[in-house]
Amino acid sequence: MKSFFDPAINDIINLIVKQLDAAKITSSNPLDALFLIGGFCSSRYLQNMVINHPKIKPRVMQMPQIPQPEGAVLQGAAWFAYDKNVIPIRKAPASLGVQTLRPFNYRTDDISEVINISERHEDWVVYKNFLEFVHLGQSIPLGSVFPHTLTIRAGGRNASILVFKSSLFETKDTTETGCEELGSFDIDISPWIHTCPEWDGKNFTVSIEFGDLELWVKVTPILKPNHQLRQDRLNAVQLSNAMT
Repeated sequence: MKSFFDPAINDIINLIVKQLDAAKITSSNPLDALFLIGGFCSSRYLQNMVINHPKIKPRVMQMPQIPQPEGAVLQGAAWFAYDKNVIPIRKAPASLGVQTLRPFNYRTDDISEVINISERHEDWVVYKNFLEFVHLGQSIPLGSVFPHTLTIRAGGRNASILVFKSSLFETKDTTETGCEELGSFDIDISPWIHTCPEWDGKNFTVSIEFGDLELWVKVTPILKPNHQLRQDRLNAVQLSNAMT
């Protein structure tokens, strides 16, 4: 039974140590009190493992027991449901980005990954670049929007926006361990040719927007210089998809 709980307890201890390190808490400048919240925190075994850990005990003066540790989580969830502004800023639990093309690299890429092999090796590209929108641990204010400008390939009118999340501090390719697909969004921009003559014909903006409990991926045409669209027309040509 002990081995069943130990991995989760070790994760909790590692997170606590990480926070103590980030706050520069030392034995000579200890924390007044450490509170554990959540249903699992009522476990005596967990409490003893935490407070007696050699990297925690010297830096924490006391760890008072909360009568109903699960109540804090329930109350927080109720507050957030009632008023989303109760959590105005969140920390990104992972880096977020989309998959794009990048030049072929003889050192790291396999020739089988090349798209449309041609005689000009400098034209070779692979479809696995991680274009980052949000960085792991980044502060995200409520309603934040993170855009990037992309260019559709010559003659292209359809595309798939593949959204990836990564647990790595630095991610270059979507094929790296720790990077996984979060969702995809198929778009058809051919209607813009007829309904949006102001479009420059090749460029568009992909934005990741943070909702209350979901991510919105939106695709918007980039207009020719000195052109503008009313908001209602912009909304009409904008493509969007929600990912939870």
